[in-house]
Amino acid sequence: MKLYENILKQFIDVPKDIYELTNSYITEVEDFKKLFDINNLVIGYVSELVKHPDADTLSVTKVNVGHEVKQIVCGAPNVAKGQYVIVALEGAVLPGDFKIKKSKIRGVESFGMICSLSELGIEKDLIPEKYSSGIYYFDTEKKVGTNPLSELMLDGFILELSLTPNRNDLLSHYGYARDLAAVLNKKIELKEYKINEITKKNELSVKIESKNTNSYYARYFSDVKIQESPLWLKVYLKEMGVNPVNNIVDITNYILYTYGIPMHAFDANKFNSKTIVVKDNDKKQTVKTLDGNDIEITSGEILITNGKDIMALGGIMGLDNSKISENTSEIILEVASFSRETTRATSKKTNLTSDSQLRFERGIDEAIMLQALNHATYLFETLASAKTHQGISSEVLKQNENPFIKIDLNKINEMIGTNIEDKMIYDILDRLNFEVNKKTLEVKAPSYRSDILIFADVLEEVLRIYGLDNVKMESLITTSSKGLTDSQKMVRKLRHYLSDFGLNEVITYSLLKEENVNKYNTIGDVVKVIKPISNDRRVIRQSLINGLVDAMHYNQNRMNNNVNLFEIGNVYAKDLEKRKLAILLTGDVRENPWKKTSTKIDFYYLSGILANIMTLTNVLYELEESNNPMFHPHQQANIIVDKKVVGIIGKLHPKHEATDTFVLELDLGLLINNNKFKYKMISKYPNVERDIAIVVEKDLKANNIIKVIEQTLRKNLVKVELFDIYDGKGIKEGFKSLAFNIVFNDDSKTLEKEEVDKLMKKVTNRLMFEFNAEIRE
Repeated sequence: MKLYENILKQFIDVPKDIYELTNSYITEVEDFKKLFDINNLVIGYVSELVKHPDADTLSVTKVNVGHEVKQIVCGAPNVAKGQYVIVALEGAVLPGDFKIKKSKIRGVESFGMICSLSELGIEKDLIPEKYSSGIYYFDTEKKVGTNPLSELMLDGFILELSLTPNRNDLLSHYGYARDLAAVLNKKIELKEYKINEITKKNELSVKIESKNTNSYYARYFSDVKIQESPLWLKVYLKEMGVNPVNNIVDITNYILYTYGIPMHAFDANKFNSKTIVVKDNDKKQTVKTLDGNDIEITSGEILITNGKDIMALGGIMGLDNSKISENTSEIILEVASFSRETTRATSKKTNLTSDSQLRFERGIDEAIMLQALNHATYLFETLASAKTHQGISSEVLKQNENPFIKIDLNKINEMIGTNIEDKMIYDILDRLNFEVNKKTLEVKAPSYRSDILIFADVLEEVLRIYGLDNVKMESLITTSSKGLTDSQKMVRKLRHYLSDFGLNEVITYSLLKEENVNKYNTIGDVVKVIKPISNDRRVIRQSLINGLVDAMHYNQNRMNNNVNLFEIGNVYAKDLEKRKLAILLTGDVRENPWKKTSTKIDFYYLSGILANIMTLTNVLYELEESNNPMFHPHQQANIIVDKKVVGIIGKLHPKHEATDTFVLELDLGLLINNNKFKYKMISKYPNVERDIAIVVEKDLKANNIIKVIEQTLRKNLVKVELFDIYDGKGIKEGFKSLAFNIVFNDDSKTLEKEEVDKLMKKVTNRLMFEFNAEIRE
């Protein structure tokens, strides 16, 4: 947003240190410059003029510049005696690094230059016709020796702000002036513009049938003269990036940048009705915009109509069928308030953007709509000789209201590390035009600050006006700081292990298609985004596997088939948030092109990674049969810790993934909470190993047998491992043979053979009793 000093002066006395104040208290300044950075320019009076003795196209003039009369040779065809002109004195530097100095032109001395507007740096298309081929001269008497840029309203600076999306109030001169007034502890009084209404009444009627329109105001003008805008207005609009059109359109743009209030002017004769109906579109149709483009609208757009035909897209742009032309004599001028959400949605659908649309999308200040309308009316009368009909036609359905916010004065100081007195806090809020209830400790932001909705927003405003430079700089690290938490250390350790193992860490989207959210896991009620950017990003994920599978497809589509990924991130359900680790492996790993060998990914490869992860986190776990339909029915398992399911591991079902794809997902929160380190002295006595083979029913799980062995041997057991499964010749139908290796130890002594035999007998008796097992010799 660019601000022009001469417009700011309408609202506030501009301080000399405005650049520093803006940077320190309001927002970052992106650029700061003079509109025309030219010194040694004065208004001069041509008191004498004679033809140059040696050049037919040159004139020798005597020009009074205030403190003296200078002789200046001028080549402009329109220079004449009695004119008040712009003079560049010796030492002036004009655009293009053109330096003015004493010179001789065809033998005649010249002490300056009488300037044209183009020589001052004004673009040719902005220069009025009568000055296009010569010097500029004032039509009325001026004080000689004074600054001509001031008379042309082209002096002063341009201040360009770098804005954040929440500061819609700074998208106008008035909005900025209000904030600057708060910084300077001043109050702004809006100027009242005298409107000269004629006896004819405004016969317009306004009817709002749109649920997305708050209010609508309209004035009617007749005998309007469409002509060129004043030079200052054209130059200013050009600086703002807008091409001047005519006095009416330029005035509406001027009001937009002055107050942040968009407005639109219709040719009343083309509007062809005294009735204005605002409604919501309910069908597919095509309209032609002001810039001559055909745009298709579908449904939900706000339409400004004459009761039958569409004349404008509310909040977006006017249409070609009612635009102002050089033949326009009667005008309808509207100012309205439209829904931000609808404006944003229409802009996105139609790909139409404008400065008006931006302000509607971010929210306008409804409290100054009539002030903007009256100022525009005054300018219509003064710059277009318009006759204003009596009254303003309007309909107001609702008005946006900011909420009351509970504040805690002690918390303000506590959070920002200051000791601001309560009186000063109230004073700052008053300067910012907050409504304050000291009894209930509630405040409400002014109408133009729709971004202030919570206590943190109020806190930020108080701190901003108090001054960030007044807050003492202190280190956040204190003596009580303990560095990383156990959880952070564990996550870092896992990241290092997986990266060192050759896996690539990814960060995937948290938003998914609604039909995919419970594809791999369900942790609770689905959380939906109220206004998603697309159907592909409508709900929040409940599993990290979705993102890893999408990343795998992205790589495979680009001929990268060996994909090894992991992600550590959060998943969400209603009132629930969990941190998880997910791994995806597909293709081959550890390829050796020289030996032409590689390791094929399978279930056991990923199980090995899981075992290492559990060793790193010092967590005991088990695998238990699962039945997730997205996984291969015979290659999947739940991961169990303390009888709780903490994750899943397996191969994705071949009907969903053509390539062999193995994934696991773990709840890191449950793992870390179970991470209890226990230290045990290494026994100084030797281990004793024995093998046992048993025949049991084929459906019996080996894990159940291992649990019974562990329960039976307890303190003398070091480990038990299954090392063989056999169901061939010699084994009855429906049975299988399982062979286990058992390792014994006693911390207090060396185990004798008889003691080990006794322990083995205990185990076999228990297995025979529990599972009707047959001991193989």
